[in-house]
Amino acid sequence: MKLIVGDSAQIARYFPADHAKVPSRNIPGHLFDRSYDEVHLVFGLNIKGLTPTAYDEVNHLYTLEVLKGFLRRSRRVVLYSTCELWSDCWGPVDLDTPFRFHHEPYILSKWRIVDSIRRRGLQNVTVVYPFNHNSIHRKADFLFGKVFQGILSGRPIEIGDTHYYRDLLHTGYVASVCRQLAGDTVIGSGRMVFVNDFIRDLYRRFDLSYDDLVTEQVGKWNHIPKNEYYLRGPVRYPYGRLLDDTVAELKACRPH
Repeated sequence: MKLIVGDSAQIARYFPADHAKVPSRNIPGHLFDRSYDEVHLVFGLNIKGLTPTAYDEVNHLYTLEVLKGFLRRSRRVVLYSTCELWSDCWGPVDLDTPFRFHHEPYILSKWRIVDSIRRRGLQNVTVVYPFNHNSIHRKADFLFGKVFQGILSGRPIEIGDTHYYRDLLHTGYVASVCRQLAGDTVIGSGRMVFVNDFIRDLYRRFDLSYDDLVTEQVGKWNHIPKNEYYLRGPVRYPYGRLLDDTVAELKACRPH
């Protein structure tokens, strides 16, 4: 049996039906007494502007408690971390690259849970570090959630600075990699995308005018450094596939 903990997370939507899915809050005690082939902990707190304690309580302390509970009877527990543990690096990164990150509360909380696993020597734990991934299930208070809603509705939106590069993925691709993990993995495309160009390409594919519908506030929400880092190695997920996967999903959700 395979279990997803965090059924409201966007990545949970892309796992097949043979993965049972439960909320991350108030997990019934009897679930910890069952045996599992894999348990994927996909939940986490990533709302901007909270106190450092709030992130640590969920992303570190509570996650560690849940992880240890399922680890007792599971062959493997998969922990979902973040590529932002390399956010202060430049250029290609992989598992052999030492963590170097900006000391933002969210990132610190994600580092603490990985550090706790390592210090405790916990076995049968696989950690995945996905790069930036988005889907129609991204909430509207995030950049791409807002962009996708703007495209689907055809209404004007306001966004902050998008004139930077990122290693971008569709969430469905991340889930497909996570269904066949051999061990700890950094999930990325192997190349960077200029974010503003990607958004403009999405509007163009829907015959919408970016210049008429999108207001850029370039100086807004720009307090986090925009280092250019990406997964080392060959291109695993080309830009055309990112664009096609995103457009196909948006078209499927567009009102008829």
